[in-house]
Amino acid sequence: MRRRVERKRCHARAILLENLAVILPVVLLAAQVSADTLYLKDGSTIEGTVTRNDAETVVIEIGNGQTTLSAADVARIERNDKKGQTMTLTILRAKQHQDGLDQRTGLTAEQRDAVRAAVEPLWSPDEAERAKARKKLLAMSKEMAVFKYLESYLPYTKGLVTPEIMRTLVDMDPAKAKDTVLTFTQNSDPANRAKALELIASYKSGEDLETLARGLVDVDNTVRIAAAHAVAALSAKSATPALLEALKSADPKVQNASRDALRQLWSTSSATVNLSTPEEWNAFWKSKAREVKDPISPSALTPLISAEELAEATSSHDE
Repeated sequence: MRRRVERKRCHARAILLENLAVILPVVLLAAQVSADTLYLKDGSTIEGTVTRNDAETVVIEIGNGQTTLSAADVARIERNDKKGQTMTLTILRAKQHQDGLDQRTGLTAEQRDAVRAAVEPLWSPDEAERAKARKKLLAMSKEMAVFKYLESYLPYTKGLVTPEIMRTLVDMDPAKAKDTVLTFTQNSDPANRAKALELIASYKSGEDLETLARGLVDVDNTVRIAAAHAVAALSAKSATPALLEALKSADPKVQNASRDALRQLWSTSSATVNLSTPEEWNAFWKSKAREVKDPISPSALTPLISAEELAEATSSHDE
């Protein structure tokens, strides 16, 4: 049930303005009613008559129709005592709005509908279904500007689909996707931070090591586990001190991920380093530290997102 609600909200955010262009009448109505103004968090405004406003939902009547929004998307409501026409959207403005969407997303309305339909299976708990959807989107990107659309769509997504779209963007164009993925290493959702670290590690670039290592001191253990795998994938022996600190975690999963990362970093084709306890690994590191340039001290690392930033982001996006 929660997944269905999240999916509906994600799609609603992405197509809200498109729907308004279709729902709103394109003639001026002369009904004598009050006109309220909704100010949305994306900077847009809607004028009409608010008929419902509670913690979950805002419903606004516009002309002969109405639209429902998540209360989380509304910055504020201005109650007016203005009388007269309930809306002033003309045919020309509707066309300008549609042209603007075409330009911003790089797709026509019909193409956007097709891409959204292809995105739907990314919500599936079945990895085979998600893989099939990613493959389809990749094929579609060879014929139309799917990357541009998904990149503009991504900030409005939540839940399971966000990491899948990040992965799809990297599959389509790794170079173009990297900056977008990097921004998600500081996202308030730990699942998004974890996936972003995994994807950044796939670039095999030493310049990303600091970002990956900061994940080892994240406030969420899921992210710390992803960071351990990420620095190992980068073959970053300099992260050993930070991994040794992570071995002290009270979470067995973080301990195991850190231990596995250390084994991967220090084992070779001819010799496997298969130590278990923190004491054994600390002794091993003392014998190898001189071989490693610029080891990363865990005390020098700051979390990818601070507790204050996380609290603020959670509060502003709480649904």
